[in-house]
Amino acid sequence: MIDGAASSNLIDYRDGAWFEQAAYICPHPLTGAQVAPTIANKARFDSLPDDLKSILENGSLVHGIDQANKSTTWVSEAVNEMASKGMKWGPTLSPEDQQKWAAAGDAVLEEYAANDPFSARLIEIQRQFVKRMRA
Repeated sequence: MIDGAASSNLIDYRDGAWFEQAAYICPHPLTGAQVAPTIANKARFDSLPDDLKSILENGSLVHGIDQANKSTTWVSEAVNEMASKGMKWGPTLSPEDQQKWAAAGDAVLEEYAANDPFSARLIEIQRQFVKRMRA
């Protein structure tokens, strides 16, 4: 019934056994990032001394970088496990199709952002984090 799957973390494909149903897995993520946002009461956060605010903000950044690095290893392990059980990669997208794919991902994020101010803020935080990671 399912011929392929696209746009999730590869670990999720393994853990959900999607590779057992989908003949091919698309090698291009739709969103390009995962987030682990820290949600806090803004008034309470603003009442903290600057040194504690900095510790929380930097701790979150370090955690994100650490998780991104670990994810590289975990995804590699998941891909190897799925490949050993028969998973095949779908075709590689052309540069033009990769641009369309990225635009589709951005459009989905924009839909979420337009419908909910909280989601809009989380999406903006995700984009800022990805930009800092790529700098």
